[in-house]
Amino acid sequence: MEAVAKRSVMNRPSEEAVKLANKIYFTSIQEGSSYLYLSLKQLCNILDNCTEKDWFAKGRITELLEELSEPVAVENFTYNRKQIKWQAISFLTYEFCTEDDGEYVDIELNKMFIEVMKQIEAEPYINFQ
Repeated sequence: MEAVAKRSVMNRPSEEAVKLANKIYFTSIQEGSSYLYLSLKQLCNILDNCTEKDWFAKGRITELLEELSEPVAVENFTYNRKQIKWQAISFLTYEFCTEDDGEYVDIELNKMFIEVMKQIEAEPYINFQ
């Protein structure tokens, strides 16, 4: 376990953030794209006690997305056949968008993050299997 700790420095996000991360990841697999455009309603449906009409829903989703966009320091990994000694990477980037019919989140998953978590022997907070 000590060797794993040396390879990556990772603070596990909250359980709600992990639940959201897994849903986002599996949605991207289903859609076959690392770019997602999800409504606030879709994101609220993932969480308990959250509806898009709640005044605090956007704040709650924002907090969770911020947790998931925190960079993770990873050492000694291979990406695109290149050996990388050290890199700070995050799971996703996001931006809120408003359209006539509601609020949406434009999400881009970081392909490097996903590949690295599959490689290293750390327990990722997202189920990449």
